[in-house]
Amino acid sequence: MADQLIDTALANLAAVPESSEERHLLLAEMSHEFLAQPALGSQLVARIVASPEEAPELADMSELLGHALETARMASEDGQKRGDRFLSAVEESLELAARQGSLEFWHRVFFGSLWFRSGLQAPALLELDYVQATPAPSTEEDPVLNEMVEELFADLEEVAGADPAEMHATFGEVFPTMPAAARPIVVQMAAIRPKPVYGQLGVLWLLDPDPALRLAAAEGLAARQAAGNLSRETLADLVMVRSWIPSDASHAFLDQILREGLRASPSSKKDTQPWRMGEILASLPDGAGAQSIAVSLQSGRRRKFAMVLLKQKQGLKDAFVLPVGSAAAQKAMARQIIEDTGAHAVTPAWLEQTLAMAIAEGLEKGRPPAAGLIEIARLCGLEALRPQAISTSELVATLATTSGAAQKTARYHARLDELDTVWWERHHVADSWFEQNDRVHERLEQAEGAAACKAAVWEELEARRDWWTATVARAAHLLKAADHRDLSTFVMTAMALEEGKDLRKISFMRLVHEQTIDAWLDANPEAEIEDDDPDVEPLEPERKGELAQLLKGSDISPDWVDGFLMAAGLAPGRIPPNEWAGEIVTRVMWTLDRTKLQRFLDLLVMRSSLAFEQASDRHTAASQLEQRSKKGKLAWAAGFSHAQQRFSSAWPARLLSADDRKMFKLIAKAQTASFSAEDTRVVGMWIEARDARNFSSD
Repeated sequence: MADQLIDTALANLAAVPESSEERHLLLAEMSHEFLAQPALGSQLVARIVASPEEAPELADMSELLGHALETARMASEDGQKRGDRFLSAVEESLELAARQGSLEFWHRVFFGSLWFRSGLQAPALLELDYVQATPAPSTEEDPVLNEMVEELFADLEEVAGADPAEMHATFGEVFPTMPAAARPIVVQMAAIRPKPVYGQLGVLWLLDPDPALRLAAAEGLAARQAAGNLSRETLADLVMVRSWIPSDASHAFLDQILREGLRASPSSKKDTQPWRMGEILASLPDGAGAQSIAVSLQSGRRRKFAMVLLKQKQGLKDAFVLPVGSAAAQKAMARQIIEDTGAHAVTPAWLEQTLAMAIAEGLEKGRPPAAGLIEIARLCGLEALRPQAISTSELVATLATTSGAAQKTARYHARLDELDTVWWERHHVADSWFEQNDRVHERLEQAEGAAACKAAVWEELEARRDWWTATVARAAHLLKAADHRDLSTFVMTAMALEEGKDLRKISFMRLVHEQTIDAWLDANPEAEIEDDDPDVEPLEPERKGELAQLLKGSDISPDWVDGFLMAAGLAPGRIPPNEWAGEIVTRVMWTLDRTKLQRFLDLLVMRSSLAFEQASDRHTAASQLEQRSKKGKLAWAAGFSHAQQRFSSAWPARLLSADDRKMFKLIAKAQTASFSAEDTRVVGMWIEARDARNFSSD
């Protein structure tokens, strides 16, 4: 079975273009399957070990395993044991291969590279025992080590040239095959080498997660200075990164370098055509606390994108620079970032403060920021960037004052929360705001009945109040820089959380609560939450003209609602009820009598159920459409097209047939030209077929 799944995954990957959205979706789906079945990872490792080095399928196997490793790392960071179980399974399969003598040199480099690129500490078993007959290397006079290192440097310069970032990445991929005791020696030897690029490489190693490598880099740079080979540019970088490094033994060497170097009043040579920042895009923090930043940069005709990944409680996780070929390519990339992450345009001041806060947060955990931040700080003119520790309470207080929320009355706060019940629909990342750690899942598994499940999740959310307060505060901090309409909502939500308000009375937390249960049910399709009160009174049937009356004054009609609900119900991907209902409520928010909101929602639920019934029979679906007036048909088509486009992620390209695409065009055209009798017949047939296909794939 494992072989079949892997064969299918590899066949699917081979059939789609590299870097395509479809490929990304395939990798994401398969990675979650791997974490659910760790044996798949073991089988894939065994398959790689059994393959010849020149096998063409190794590229796809590498991508598949690498994506799964990265997904496992993130799951582990988020408190999910499935990540740890997968990592243990693949490491055990590597241990088995090592015991059997199957791991060749290229295997060790191959796997070491995957672990490094996935942000993981590679297993020690990948180390090469190249000094079997001699003591472990401890000094740079070791001839075996010296010879190996010189060969390594020669190969490195041939591959990476004079690019310190490329050198740093190459060493990172090679280090897993090198004995742990030898790595600091290699780092120190590299930092001493006279070529300027090695001085820059030494600075990058000062931000390594391993304290031993940081110390070795500092020692090497001190020796470099003593030899008169420390450039003004490298010294300027040391001034910049000194405060980014956790307090450890490396600081004594750095302080010595800076004391001696600053006596010469160094000034780094500025780029004759300096880089300037263009648009700065940043996403709101997701449910795991991850936040991405992209900065467009330009120097003459040269263009780049600086990319940064932050993670709550962990600091600045990743930073790198991508070259961009043209202005058009840079704009297209920015549009893609906005589409993929819902990013907002923010200010340089926000960027600097946010990076400073992330550095400080990482240092609290003993973690320096990603080494790529050095280049980004230079390009963005942030050489004065220093850690800035700001507590969540301080951030909320500042936002409350500067946004004016602190001056608003309690009645205003309550009214905003009551009226703006669908603000999350305006934010791409809102779908990720839920708890997914094992503790919550265990509580849900143990709970009996709907009431117990809901109570268990509320208890867990209360235990995580500080986390969600920080998430909302950081989101508000970004929205303030973006001058976004939802700033007040987020600031007041953060204030309510900080003040200890009942979570059940905060709309943001009600969303988190609902999505936490939905996510658990999606991950456990066999689970059911029984209703504790089966004798709930049935909804009062809709009265003639009732929905039209409630919609009066809005820009939609009952026919529009029916078309919308049909599209939402037919989507092959699940659209949670709060999402489709929220989209409709948004359209009528300012015209609907608030005292009749619940009745309005009841009518939507009843009409949604009716749409599901109609979808199962082509004649009913066609008849219901044909009976509408010409104006009603136009509105039905408009509602359908709106839902299909609004929830496009529930209609992924890989699940669409040629008939689906043809019907989308026909219905879109009918917004202005209406349907012919033949059109309604064809649409009715398609609705039934689409519904049957959805049912058969559930």
